[in-house]
Amino acid sequence: MLLAAFTLAVQGIAAAPVDIGFDRAMAEKQCAADVEGDDLDARIECLDYQLRGRRLWVLFAADRAGKDDADSTACHSRWTENGVTDWRMAGSCLTEAGEPLAAARGKRDFDEKGLGALCAEPRDPNIAPPPGTDGRTPAEECLFDNAVDYRVFHVLEKAYGGAIGKNFAYCRRNWTEDGVTNWRMAELCGELQIRAWERLADWR
Repeated sequence: MLLAAFTLAVQGIAAAPVDIGFDRAMAEKQCAADVEGDDLDARIECLDYQLRGRRLWVLFAADRAGKDDADSTACHSRWTENGVTDWRMAGSCLTEAGEPLAAARGKRDFDEKGLGALCAEPRDPNIAPPPGTDGRTPAEECLFDNAVDYRVFHVLEKAYGGAIGKNFAYCRRNWTEDGVTNWRMAELCGELQIRAWERLADWR
């Protein structure tokens, strides 16, 4: 019974709505420089990060179509060496371009005050706080990261929500407490839902 239900669920998986043009050979070259050749687990993790970075790059570049693409050019150039692009870093670079916090301010589902309180909560004294960037304190960096991941979540939901909208709804619901959504965790959840959905297609 359980197997039959699983089979039906898998058969319902649609084709990916976005062709990200992933270059496996390029990713392999990038990962060969980053991980031990005999560590298969590290290799597959590296390839997965390259895939996710490439996805973000394609979606954000498309979202910026018709706008000034100086950021796209700069991020690609910065993270490409000898013709091999580190898509994990290039994708991250593009998601952080511009003013993500300013863009998120005032949006109905971005509670800056609530996130500010969340980011200011005392941290485990045994864990070093993340370093600030561009002069930001750890709390300010946390708020900035939430704004970036808020942006990422909405771009991913726009692209994949038609296929797995209920899964994105789950991520919002699971990482919202007292009306405040932790966008860092919701975004990670969204990315993992997409990868799980793609992997389930392998079982068809």
